[in-house]
Formats: sequence, C-alpha cells, structure tokens
Amino acid sequence: MSGRLDLRALDESQFDELERWFSSERDILVWAGPGGVHGVRHCLQATLDGTQSDPAQFCGWSLFDGDALAAHFQLRLDRLTDTIRLGRIAVAPARRGEGLGAEVTRAAIETAFAFNWAYRLELNVYAFNDAAIALYRRAGFEIEGVNRAAAKCGEERWDNVMMSLLRPDWRQGRTGQDRRTRAV
Repeated sequence: MSGRLDLRALDESQFDELERWFSSERDILVWAGPGGVHGVRHCLQATLDGTQSDPAQFCGWSLFDGDALAAHFQLRLDRLTDTIRLGRIAVAPARRGEGLGAEVTRAAIETAFAFNWAYRLELNVYAFNDAAIALYRRAGFEIEGVNRAAAKCGEERWDNVMMSLLRPDWRQGRTGQDRRTRAV
C-alpha cells in the first residue's frame, strides 16, 4: 500500500473489477443483501443511476491505491429523516487482512457526515460476520437490534444486526464500545 488511498466516485469503469471480487451467490448476498440476487453489475448500475437523480438518492465510492481499486462502499441518502445508510462495503480480495476495512469504514463515515444535513449513519450487517461487527463498533457504531431470520441464502436464514452512529457521538469520538447496548 502506498500509504494514502484516494477516494473516487463510482463509475462504470470499475464494474468489471468489482464483479471479480465475488465468487459465489453467497458472497454477493453478504455484500449486497437481498438486492444481490440480481447480480453485482445490477447493484452497481442501480447505485450509479441513483447518483444521477435529483436530488441524489445514492452515492458510490471507491478507494484506490494508485491505479488499483482497493475498496468500495455505497451510501443511500434519506434527507427526510437526515439519515444515510452505509452499505455494500467491500475490500479487494488480494488486500484483505491489511486493515483496509477500518480505512474504508473511516472514509465512509467522513463522507457521510460531510453532508451537513446528515444526523444519523446506519448500516445492517449479518450476525455471523463477527469481524465486521467488531470493526463497526470500534468505528463508533452502536448495535440497535437484530432482525431474526431476515435474509435467506439457499436454505440458510441469516439474522441481520442493525447498527448506527449519530453525528454527536462521531464528533465526540465515542465508540460503540463506550455505550451499553441492548442487543448481541
């Protein structure tokens, strides 16, 4: 890693590389949630289309190390509730284990709260993804609850953990581990 990752808006030139990051239906569903049944390209195109609406409903961002795509995340913008939903976070397979998860999460949080109207940043993560849950808690997200058996992949049912980070907590640097939680 060069030490500095560049944040760039999602564009169609990234689609092929991002598609290669997922080798199974399960990988796609873990990344995209139920919308993943339509495939990676469909999810990326829907995000790109949402960036062009007025006002924008989605933002897709990628982190690059030089010319190499290293990580990706998407934001869904809800101005009515001052809420942004963080989702579809992914790290290039060859880069996993290098700490990029923390970097992409930090970039996503900073990008979300750069929208001065945003008060709440939320995400969903599958309950079996212990590493991601721990990462998000270290970044300041608090567990709010669990939707039991909320997703299905083949014959498996997955619980969905809901997490959030509020602007005041982010500003004060509090982590999700600083506060008591009622779930998980």
